[in-house]
Amino acid sequence: MNSNIFWVTLAIGIAMVFVQGLMAWTDGFLTRGQLRARSITGWCLLEHGGIWADIFVISPLAAYVLAKYQVHWFSFGGLITLVLAVGCSLAAMTGWREGGSTTPEAHTHDGRTTAAGWIHGIYMVVGIAVFVQFFFANTTPAPATKELLVVAWILTPFFPLGVVKFSPKYRFDVAAYCVTFGGIALTWIATLVRIHML
Repeated sequence: MNSNIFWVTLAIGIAMVFVQGLMAWTDGFLTRGQLRARSITGWCLLEHGGIWADIFVISPLAAYVLAKYQVHWFSFGGLITLVLAVGCSLAAMTGWREGGSTTPEAHTHDGRTTAAGWIHGIYMVVGIAVFVQFFFANTTPAPATKELLVVAWILTPFFPLGVVKFSPKYRFDVAAYCVTFGGIALTWIATLVRIHML
């Protein structure tokens, strides 16, 4: 494993989360206190479980994958993966905008995606692309069965964390259940398909 790639990738991932925090602060959506001061009923960035999962799950795991494996970004499979990742991110952002029209949050409010939301969208593109390439062996070397299983296990809690808001007022809704169980199912289907192909 290349430790330089690991630490640089980890630093970039965490920096992208902190930039979202800075953007949310300037927008008045970083803390619960900022929302209360403006009588906004919604979710601040610090309540968003996905931000914490990005720091403690996605950034270190993506850094590990990129440090251990050479990803073929400009191969046919790599380019298809990037297109898929952009499409998934844009679809998620569309969903956020719809949800943000009724319950404002740091990534979207007032019918628009905020600067923090666009940064989060870019972060999503990279994260999706890294893990799709990992699971579909567009890397050198190809991951072994044990590593596929370990990465899938580590990714599993990311999906509920990605939608939860750390507030006693938050309740899982249909969309949150769909994202959570859909993401877990896709991760494990990709893992089992890849293991079967080994």
